[in-house]
Amino acid sequence: MRTMTSSVSPKGQVTIPIEIRRELGLGPKDRVRFTRDEHGIHIEKAESVLDKYFGIAPALNPPKTWKEIEETVRDEIALRYAEKAAMWDA
Repeated sequence: MRTMTSSVSPKGQVTIPIEIRRELGLGPKDRVRFTRDEHGIHIEKAESVLDKYFGIAPALNPPKTWKEIEETVRDEIALRYAEKAAMWDA
């Protein structure tokens, strides 16, 4: 185990040593999470929801144009209204 020290600024800020930033994969503007348990206080990279789920849905292949996306949405909305109208007529 290696010990490193850092000072706390008047605002409560601490500089994380470069070795730890590299090990955690931290960069500018990244968020960190502090966890306290019976073994001590732990720091880890706080993964954003966007990072966590980015790429989970496959990309459209081939990619659609904005016009094609608008047409798809318009058709889907029209279909939903038609289904609701059919329920009212029944």
